[in-house]
Amino acid sequence: MIHQFAELGKFFLQREAVTDQLLQYAADPAAKFGSQVILALVFSANGFERVQVEEYDDDRRLRLLYRQGPPNGWDATPTTGMATVKKGQENTADADIGKKLARLARSIGDARDHSEDLPTWECEALTVMHDVMHPPEGNKLSAIDDHRSAVIAALRSAHPDLKNRAILTVAWQVPGEEIRWVGDFKAFQQALVRQGTDAGTKSKGIEGDVKGTGQCCICGKRETEVSGLLKVTHPPLYTLDKPGSVAGGFNPLDAWQNFPACRSCCDAVDYSWERIKKELSFNYYGFKYLLLPSPVRIAPTEAYEWMSRLVSARMSRNASKRLTEAEDELLDLIADENNRLQVDLLFYQPDPQSFRPQLYVSGLLPSRFRSLFDGQQRADRHQWFQQPSPRAFTDGGFTFGCFREIFPAAHGGSTFDDDFLSATRYALELRGFPDRRLLEIGMRWVQQDYIDGSKWEYRLADLLRCFIFFEEIAQHQKRSTSLNPIDYGSSEQADRVRKCFEQAPDTGKLRTDPGAQATFLVGACCGRIETIQQATRGSSPFAGKYKGFRLGQQDIQGLFVAAKDKAKAYGEEAERTVNGLLSCAAAALAATPDRWSLSPDEISYFFALGHALRSRLAKERERETDPQ
Repeated sequence: MIHQFAELGKFFLQREAVTDQLLQYAADPAAKFGSQVILALVFSANGFERVQVEEYDDDRRLRLLYRQGPPNGWDATPTTGMATVKKGQENTADADIGKKLARLARSIGDARDHSEDLPTWECEALTVMHDVMHPPEGNKLSAIDDHRSAVIAALRSAHPDLKNRAILTVAWQVPGEEIRWVGDFKAFQQALVRQGTDAGTKSKGIEGDVKGTGQCCICGKRETEVSGLLKVTHPPLYTLDKPGSVAGGFNPLDAWQNFPACRSCCDAVDYSWERIKKELSFNYYGFKYLLLPSPVRIAPTEAYEWMSRLVSARMSRNASKRLTEAEDELLDLIADENNRLQVDLLFYQPDPQSFRPQLYVSGLLPSRFRSLFDGQQRADRHQWFQQPSPRAFTDGGFTFGCFREIFPAAHGGSTFDDDFLSATRYALELRGFPDRRLLEIGMRWVQQDYIDGSKWEYRLADLLRCFIFFEEIAQHQKRSTSLNPIDYGSSEQADRVRKCFEQAPDTGKLRTDPGAQATFLVGACCGRIETIQQATRGSSPFAGKYKGFRLGQQDIQGLFVAAKDKAKAYGEEAERTVNGLLSCAAAALAATPDRWSLSPDEISYFFALGHALRSRLAKERERETDPQ
């Protein structure tokens, strides 16, 4: 993965024609702090003047020259995030703002102390701004008797809602001239470049430079100066926080032996993260994923052309076909490429404080995505998702969001993120996911939806889509199963039953197990009788007998008897409507053994499926009277 960050960094440097070190090392403060609002503390020779509010755009990047520093230190230049206050903690607002002012003052002091050949006006400006914002001695955390109270009050007035984020910076006003921003200061320009070039060799808490002479682990260049603190903000490549994490011993100055990287590769990796996060990061059902392309024995020029098409498409299109719900998804574009490039997908949990990787799937060729889209299309074309199935089955189609419906982030006091990401991995690797786990969790929510009076058919349809999708993509594991030869007779109803089971998914037991077919047909019978009673009496006859779709063998046999009795109770016309289906159910039950091999989840699933898809077993005239 480190090679991909370096390659992408070189691509973005070339694409954006970056030759200036300020452009290379200056980061986007709006992306970091999540706000376009700039709060500029304007100073003059007389001290603090005012707060000027402006709106950020990328053309102002060189005005602010932001580069992140350590949380307990200071940034490369006096540009940072404005203090935010949570609801109920407003009494700490002044102290929190004071800490931000102190951070700005330390940035100014460090730049002043380590810069050379500064003009007179700049030395004066640095001193004034530093002295105004530096915290009072011995009273660093309190706003009482704080000489910065005027600055704090002005910030509170210009930005009253501290729950909203903003960018905090400084500026200098000379009478009769335009404001001079951070980027106009020679000291801050030098500080930015110094911190950028030192990023791979220096770290707070380590005295000396972490560098040596060796071979770059990225580009392979030999006998060159290499650094040992190669890093991107997220994800961290490794840490030196713990003793023993240094190759060859405990001296952190020898850490360059872990991941030796030359200056060029360090700069490329440093430049890559912000662009990758902005242009190759996508939402994924509560997670995010990075799409990391890399060439497979391909000339850099062709690779860059491909990556340029990829990045440009992100900004100007809505995907016509998608595996996820993200409108800017690029997976269909990748599927159209040849196999000379591949992508890795790194899924992670969004967290402003730390990078939390959850799943990494590597070596995905475009042909893999073509297989996924082909499997998606075949699943959506399955007969059970066409008319005359009910709307829950005909509306929509398969996406990876179906996995999320079965494995929600939080439901019933549990979280199923691991199952969701596991299903994602199985799909990306074109492997069939274990049916038992899908059924166990999926039926849990179908049952809960039924009890809650929700539209349980939609969850059941998503569960069926998952089964069929995995069946389609795992064709190398697929074993064609012939239909169990149960004698349903020669009636029109028997023909519709046989046709329905011939269309059933190849995997699972509905084609081969008489118990599964019997359960499906009993569910359809009960659903048809419910329709009749709802029309005549406005009630549901079997609500209590369904046990919230937690059914066993005896329950199915009992429901069959109850359905026969109910059919007779509504007169000859109603009995004729149900009688053919009851006969087919009786034939299937007669073919079952004394003890069924189906689990309770399977029995409940096949019953619910038959209940939901009963319209596929009905005549057209009967379907018109069914409110499905």
